Amino acid sequence: MSFKTVQIGDLFPQILIGGTPSRGNPKYFGGPHVWVSIRDMEGKYLIVDSNEKLSDKGIANSNCKRIQKGSLLFSFKLTVGRVAFAGVDLYTNEAIAAFDPEDANRSKIDLEYLFLILPAIAKADTSINCMGAALLNKEKIAQLEIPLPPIDQQRRIAAQLKAQLAAVDEARQAAQAQISDSKRLIPAILEAAFAETKDGDSIKIGDAAKTVSGTTPSRSRKDYWEPPKYPWVKTGEVVFNPITRTEEYISEKALEDCSLSVLPPGTVLIAMYGQGKTRGQSALLQVAATTNQACIAILPCEAFDPEYLQFWLSHSYEVLRTQSESRGGNQPNLNGEILNQFTVPLTPRKWQETLAQQIKASVEEAERLQSALNQQMNDLELLPARLFAQAFGEN
Repeated sequence: MSFKTVQIGDLFPQILIGGTPSRGNPKYFGGPHVWVSIRDMEGKYLIVDSNEKLSDKGIANSNCKRIQKGSLLFSFKLTVGRVAFAGVDLYTNEAIAAFDPEDANRSKIDLEYLFLILPAIAKADTSINCMGAALLNKEKIAQLEIPLPPIDQQRRIAAQLKAQLAAVDEARQAAQAQISDSKRLIPAILEAAFAETKDGDSIKIGDAAKTVSGTTPSRSRKDYWEPPKYPWVKTGEVVFNPITRTEEYISEKALEDCSLSVLPPGTVLIAMYGQGKTRGQSALLQVAATTNQACIAILPCEAFDPEYLQFWLSHSYEVLRTQSESRGGNQPNLNGEILNQFTVPLTPRKWQETLAQQIKASVEEAERLQSALNQQMNDLELLPARLFAQAFGEN
């Protein structure tokens, strides 16, 4: 069944928007009055307190308006769609709108019903500012259209949706816990696989293999990038997965002028520096390629099976990061000296190959599980919209 739609402004002639007193006057803050920001609304159904409070002077010298207990609060800037009820008379900043319960009674709209449907409707009708953040304004809020069945039916829909959304949220939390658990699987697989090598012989990478680094051809030289011929790896692509292709390619001219080497398949790459978690990540080249200067390459050698070596470096990710941090400086980085001195368990090549295949099979199974759990989470994220459509008779 479909219902007539009405604009929010027709139901609430006074949409109350809050304000912020001048931060330059500390006397405006620290008083007894609850003053709600979007942060205070996170995960809250009923708000009775706030991180910051206003003084009488702060209220008198700002655009803050008293919000009646029982009002519905709605965030509409930057973080669009948080909702909560005022558990006491309070004030808000300018990123929050309030819908008065007396207006709701006169307009025959149940605020619990509005609490449930307003976030979904608002998020579908937001603008984006120059920083890419979602936002509405008072006029657009007033123009939002909502389905308005009779009040008794609103309450039935609200009760049904509330129960369904609670079940979805419970399932989402369970799925998130499973995803978190699954992220520990691969480290656990690697820990178990290399456990028996702890007390055995080891060898420094630099004593067994040659290591090299790359460079970045000048971006101003178009002939270094066209025609593209050789794959060129950046640290952002060194993410533990095998590298079979790259985002960028360099030309034959760049290879000649910039002293770049074409690294053969079976080369293991390590990110020496980069943003966030990049430093210390490794990957196995499965195509011939070149790299930038932020990668160090361990060329194939007799001592190491390439997959075995890369799995060992993945297992040693935190150790590598710790060693680079101990060097001091403003920017912790790995370098050739650290990598060449880093040790790898020295085991027979055939044993390495067998262990690498066992690890690979286990890791692939863990990744399939992670993919299935992520798909389950995606389905759960889409379920509320389907429940709303079902509640209002939409296909």
